[in-house]
Amino acid sequence: MKRIPVLALTAALLFSTTAYAAGGSASDPLVSQDYVEGTYQTELANQIDQKIEAAVSATYQKVLGKLGMGEGVSYINSKQCARGDTITLGQGSVLVFQAGTASAKVSGGQIIDATVGEAAAELGLAEGHRYIVGEQATATIEVLSDAALLFWEGSVTSNPSGAEVTPFTDLVITDWYYSYACYAYVEGLFTGVNNNTFAPKSAVTRAMLATVLYRLAGEPATDGNSSFTDVPPDQWYSGPVAWAEDKEVVNGVGEGRYAPANRLTREQMAVMLYNYASKNLQYNVTTKGSLERFPDAGAVSDWAQEAVLWAVERGILSGRDTGMLDPAGTATRAEVSAMFQRFSEAYDKK
Repeated sequence: MKRIPVLALTAALLFSTTAYAAGGSASDPLVSQDYVEGTYQTELANQIDQKIEAAVSATYQKVLGKLGMGEGVSYINSKQCARGDTITLGQGSVLVFQAGTASAKVSGGQIIDATVGEAAAELGLAEGHRYIVGEQATATIEVLSDAALLFWEGSVTSNPSGAEVTPFTDLVITDWYYSYACYAYVEGLFTGVNNNTFAPKSAVTRAMLATVLYRLAGEPATDGNSSFTDVPPDQWYSGPVAWAEDKEVVNGVGEGRYAPANRLTREQMAVMLYNYASKNLQYNVTTKGSLERFPDAGAVSDWAQEAVLWAVERGILSGRDTGMLDPAGTATRAEVSAMFQRFSEAYDKK
């Protein structure tokens, strides 16, 4: 960390009109120049450095006290900003970046990441870190995610962008899945895992996909009773699973079980949507060709072959970055969101 205040204050003390350079103590008023330039200057700088560090620490304790956050990160008194919002902070202002993605550009000095002890004129803000704007500096924060949570204190001016975006701090417009996640959210297929988090990379369970398909169907009336022994009638997913079983959209995993908490695989994802399209909507799901262009085509289960081929031919399912289908891989919320938007586009259901 660059210690501009320390150097400036040390120089003022060393080269002022006081008698600091003439003596080191009352008992020894005359000392050598080597002592003044060496030991004495070093000790004085250390003392000043310690006082400044103590002052900065006191400032942060004040901020943390107001937040009620102790050693952790809290959302008390935080401000929610939207993508494109800019926040300008003057010298000495304090910023606690709680969630989201944002960048900081500084003119006239540096911004200090007090959490890790680094300073820079430009940086990406890290969640949970505390920042202080350096001497003679002005920092401009730009929010890059759909939403961000921040706390600030000091000389601060905010400029809202007016953007109408999702409330999620973990969605950034440059992410490949951004438009798909927005589609799923706007269409009511997916809600966030909490008020501020979409969790695009989190796994989807079999219960979750049955629920999404149920929402896509308009949430028709159901008594919530299914034949699956592991789906009691009083769970949040009971109605969706009962409906999906009745419409032959879902199958069990054997021995009368549905396994609602099991992670959904990519081939199971394809099969459930295939069944929904063919049996609930009576869409044309005929296929031709093969999956041979994928190196792991042989890994697709026999019961999923037709559904996976249909999903690939309709552009609903694509390979992963490796070029593999990865049929047994876990489906994420981002992938399921993409699948539903592509399904809608493939059948002109907008």
